[in-house]
Amino acid sequence: MLLIIILGFVQISSLLADSQTVDEGPHILAGYSYLKTGKILLNPEHPPLLKAWSALPLLILNPDLPEEVKNAADTKAELDQWGLSYEFLHKNRVPADTIIFWSRLMMVILAILGAVGIALIARIWFGNLAGIFAFILFAFDPNVLAHGRLVTTDVGSAIFIFFAAYAFYLFLKKPTALLAIGSGGVFTLALAAKFSSLTLLPVFLILFAIKLIKEKSDLKKYLKLIPLFILTAFIALWTIYGFNIEKPINDPKVKQLYERNAELLKDPSAYQDSNGKNYWLARFVIHTFDPRKQPGIGLKWAADNVSVPAYRYFRGLSDFLAHSYRGHYAYLTGHIYETGVWQYFIIAYLVKSPIPLLILLAFSFCVFAVIRMRKNNFPLAGYALIIAPAIYWLISIKSSINLGIRHLMPIYPFYVVMIAGAILLIIKNSPKKYQIFTKIIFAILMIWFLAESAIIYPHHLSYFNELIDGPKNGHQYLLDSNIDWGQDFLRLKEYIKNKNLDSVYLRYFGKIDWNYYGIKGYAVPTTNDVLKNGLPSGIVIISLTPLFLLNHEEFSWLLNYAPSDRIGYSMRVYDFRK
Repeated sequence: MLLIIILGFVQISSLLADSQTVDEGPHILAGYSYLKTGKILLNPEHPPLLKAWSALPLLILNPDLPEEVKNAADTKAELDQWGLSYEFLHKNRVPADTIIFWSRLMMVILAILGAVGIALIARIWFGNLAGIFAFILFAFDPNVLAHGRLVTTDVGSAIFIFFAAYAFYLFLKKPTALLAIGSGGVFTLALAAKFSSLTLLPVFLILFAIKLIKEKSDLKKYLKLIPLFILTAFIALWTIYGFNIEKPINDPKVKQLYERNAELLKDPSAYQDSNGKNYWLARFVIHTFDPRKQPGIGLKWAADNVSVPAYRYFRGLSDFLAHSYRGHYAYLTGHIYETGVWQYFIIAYLVKSPIPLLILLAFSFCVFAVIRMRKNNFPLAGYALIIAPAIYWLISIKSSINLGIRHLMPIYPFYVVMIAGAILLIIKNSPKKYQIFTKIIFAILMIWFLAESAIIYPHHLSYFNELIDGPKNGHQYLLDSNIDWGQDFLRLKEYIKNKNLDSVYLRYFGKIDWNYYGIKGYAVPTTNDVLKNGLPSGIVIISLTPLFLLNHEEFSWLLNYAPSDRIGYSMRVYDFRK
C-alpha cells in the first residue's frame, strides 16, 4: 500500500508540472466524442477503449464539443482531429488544464491498477517477494512513469497485452469454456487498446503449439473451445465499438481512396519514392481495387452493398497498416532517416533504460537459459515470458515507424516479471553461505534503480541513462517523444515570469496556444533571416525537435552558439541581448 501511495504522489505531482504533449489533444477529444455521440470518427488509427476511459470524468465536467464533431454524421469529409482538439482545449468554457488533469488522472489510475495486476501475476508464479519486485520495476521505471500519466495508448495497451497473454496461458493450462470466454474477453481489451496487440496472435499460436507438443495435450478439446474464444473476442470488440455496422462506401475516406486510386492507376510513378524504389505492395493494392476488372469489381460491389460489423475497427486497422507501410521519418544518433531503421529500438532501449534494469535483465536471461537447459519440463509460463517480448522485438525491429521507446512498452510487463522470478529463483537456490551476498547485490541494484527515477523526477519523459551521460546528451541519440514532446511549456511560462521577460523569440514543439497561457512570442529567425538582418536582439527559446529534426536547416545558425540556459531537458535558451 505504501508503494501505491508513493507512486500516486509521484505521478500526480508530475502530471501537474507537465504541459499537454503532442498526441494528447486528439486522444482526449476522441475519447470524449465517443462517449457523447456514440460514434467513432476521430483518431481512428487508435482503438477507442483507453481514450474513452480517460474521458469519463469529462462527462461530469461537460465541456462543449466542437460543432463539427456534433454534426459529424452529416459531413462528407474527414474530420481534422488536430485542429478540432486545439479548438476543444483552448476555446472551451472548461479550462484546458482542468480537462487535461482529469483525463490524465484516469490514466494514472489505470497504470496503478495495471502495476498491481502485474505484481499479482508475478506473485502467483514466483512468490510474494517477486510481486513486490515486479511492481517496483514496472511502476517506477522512468519510461513507464513518463507515459503512464499521459493520455496516450502506450502504457495501457502494454498492460492489457500482458493480461491477455496471461489469460490465454490460463486457458492453455486448463481448457474450459469459462476460461475460453474469459481469455477471449481479456484479449478484446488488448485489441480495443491498440492495434499492435495483434502481435499476440503469433504468440498464442506458438504457446499453443508448445502446449500440444510438450504436454501431449488433447487437440480435440482445444479445437472445440477455440471458436468460443474467437466468438467472445469478436462480440466483445463489437460491443466496445457500439455495435457499429456500416457500408464502407458511406465512409468519406473510402470515397477519397477510390478517387485517389483512379488517379494512381494512370500514373506508374505513383509506386515509386524519390529514389526510384518500387513499392510492390502499393502497386498490388492499387490494381487489386481497380473497379474495372476483377477482383476490383467484386470489391467495389461489396463496398457499395455489404454492411460490415465493427467496421470502424477495421477502418482504423487499415489506417494503422497504411501508416506502418508508408513509414515515418526517424532521428537516431544525429542522423535523419526517411523511414524507420532496424537498430532504432535496440539503441533506444539501451540508452533509455536504467542501467540496473539492463543488468537485471541480462542476469534473468542467463537464469532462464540455465533452467531451460537443465530441465526438460521448462514451464509454459517461462515460454510466455520469453516468447511474447521476442515476437514484439522482431516486429519492432522491422517497423518503419520509429517515434519513441513508448512503442516498446508491451515488452515491459513481461521483462519485469521475468526479472522478479529470476531474482527469487537465485535467492532460493543459492547456498546458504552465499544468500546474504546475493540479497545485498539485488538490494543495491533495486536501490540504484529507484534512485534513477528519483533523480530525474519530474522529468521522466526526458530520461536517459549514464551510458550517454544522462538527458543532457539525449538529443544526440533520440528526439521526439523520447525527450521533447511539448511537456515543458508550463515550465517555459514559469521561466519567462521568473526572468521578467516581456517577450521572446519562440519555436515550440507542441500543440498549445501561446496566447491562452499569456506567452508573447515572435517567430525564431531562420538562417536566411540572420544572414540578411543579423542576429536577433533578445532571448531565443527553441525546442530540441525543431532544432535538430523538423526544421534543422532553418535554425542551424543557432548551433554556432552555446545555449545560455535550458528549460527542462527539451528547450534551449539563447541570450542575444546586447
